[in-house]
Amino acid sequence: MKKFALVVLVALVGMSASAQKGQTALGLSFGLAPCIEGGGTSVKNFGIAAKLQYGLTDKFRGELGLGYDFKDFGFGLFHATANFHYMFDVAEKISVYPIVGIGYGRMVNDWIDLNDYFDDFYHDYGYYDDFGDYGYETPSMNRFIVQCGIGGEYYINEHFAVNAEAKFQYIKDFKRIPISIGFAYLF
Repeated sequence: MKKFALVVLVALVGMSASAQKGQTALGLSFGLAPCIEGGGTSVKNFGIAAKLQYGLTDKFRGELGLGYDFKDFGFGLFHATANFHYMFDVAEKISVYPIVGIGYGRMVNDWIDLNDYFDDFYHDYGYYDDFGDYGYETPSMNRFIVQCGIGGEYYINEHFAVNAEAKFQYIKDFKRIPISIGFAYLF
């Protein structure tokens, strides 16, 4: 049985991927991105993202993504990412791929807006107190994103595919696990 499993594994690795060199795809994905944090409340953002994929070779695919994760507990995130996929065929119409990528995120925080409001209120009425001491200087924070994960794709026909992905994202002060489903139009 171990020999059979080894032969199947070698055969899967040796198969060519469904992505073709020069193939382009436009897609849309929806998902949930829970934060991993210790204690207290955990932020879980629902998100939507658009993506553009391009087959660099028959096995490597590049992807540019642009998305927004809607606010939960006052935190939202605009993000732009660049990912690379290495495609493995596991069946005639099914591919799996590891994901490695980087990006840029702009976090929006309602709590910071509230602090700015109180800061202005106290200043206007002569009770000025610096709310910046809590480490919140602006209503939004720019962050670098590093991510890795795994995805799978099912090719409905030569022009349409559906996919699912799970990633680990590191954003300064936050770690998240975005899980998404989506579809793509291939041309």
